[in-house]
Amino acid sequence: MSTIKKRSQGFPLAAVDYLFCEKQHYGITFVLEFADTQDFAALKESLPGALEAFYPAKGRMFRDERDEYYVSDDVGGAFGAVSFELQEAPPVEPDEPLGLLRFAAPIDAALGNPVSHFRLTNTPTGSYLSASIAHAVADGYGYVLFLSYWAALTRRGELFTPSHARKRLAWTSADYGDLSPAAVLKATGHSVMDAPHPPSAVHSYASLKWEDAELAQYRSEATRELGRSVSGHDLASALMLKDCATRWHKPGDRIRMHCPIDFRRFIPEITPFFFGNAIRGVPLEDTYETITRSTVPALALRINEGISGITRADIDDHLRTMQGVKEVGGQSLIRRMDGWHPDFGMLVTNMTRMPLSQIDFGRGAPRQFCPIGAPRAYVMLRRPGAIEALVGLPA
Repeated sequence: MSTIKKRSQGFPLAAVDYLFCEKQHYGITFVLEFADTQDFAALKESLPGALEAFYPAKGRMFRDERDEYYVSDDVGGAFGAVSFELQEAPPVEPDEPLGLLRFAAPIDAALGNPVSHFRLTNTPTGSYLSASIAHAVADGYGYVLFLSYWAALTRRGELFTPSHARKRLAWTSADYGDLSPAAVLKATGHSVMDAPHPPSAVHSYASLKWEDAELAQYRSEATRELGRSVSGHDLASALMLKDCATRWHKPGDRIRMHCPIDFRRFIPEITPFFFGNAIRGVPLEDTYETITRSTVPALALRINEGISGITRADIDDHLRTMQGVKEVGGQSLIRRMDGWHPDFGMLVTNMTRMPLSQIDFGRGAPRQFCPIGAPRAYVMLRRPGAIEALVGLPA
């Protein structure tokens, strides 16, 4: 199995990872709530084995004299640079998902800092696990792979072999094509600003929820209006796009939705257990007037066609362009890039298929979880009888 090629400093990141480097809001943090108090000693005993299997999560991130990012491997000890701490808390009443965020311990993604951090809060009535990994190391799918592996190792379940084949995502030709902002957006879904955008924080969250019966009504409307069906995911995404338009925009504005897709299935050379970033953005942009006047089914169809229309050629365009950004554009271009435009963009991430049953450390799977969001990022979650979206409100 191909692995990251080790350099004297550590393990180099792939060009597709560079978007997420040195940007404060690109950490992946979930708080998982367990009904039964977890065994901290057992989790701590198994964590080194999980970190060894997912070794890029074990170090610190640096940039060398050639402006290339890498994760250090000169971190002695079983935990490397990672910390895993326990805190005790008094009994906590069952809470809505946003209430879980009081137990969050997100990482600081600055250079030189550890790329992972974990904290378990035990109460007499349950536990709250905060798990945080820098997005430069892995996407959401890889993050869940790590948690599933750690859980299986703790309960002595069946293990899989993670892949670290970042070299398979490299573009070997020096023909990188057009690297203008418009071309980068078309090829990758990533926005390029005129200047680096100052970091912004989330000051609160809004919750949007649609009952299954409401989404079923929209599906019926779609069948009548379009002569075909659309998914609940596409309908919910359309409703989020309308929310973004009315929440932050006014007539005359342009609004851009960013929907990430996982392209592991497009590249046979990488396995489904690849630990890294294998996501490409699919942008949809239109005017305030078009978005607010369009029906929900019509917007859902546009979203569906944009995502389902992605091919292997589009993935190759993404890989080639990101390699060009790294090799030709360099830091001056990377610092102006973002996954979604901070002023007129929005991100939609679908976590409705989060496999909570696989994150069982031996005392039962989590009963719910809550992600730390980013400004103008909508995270779609599955709730009993409904779909909920949590959106980060900029400070």
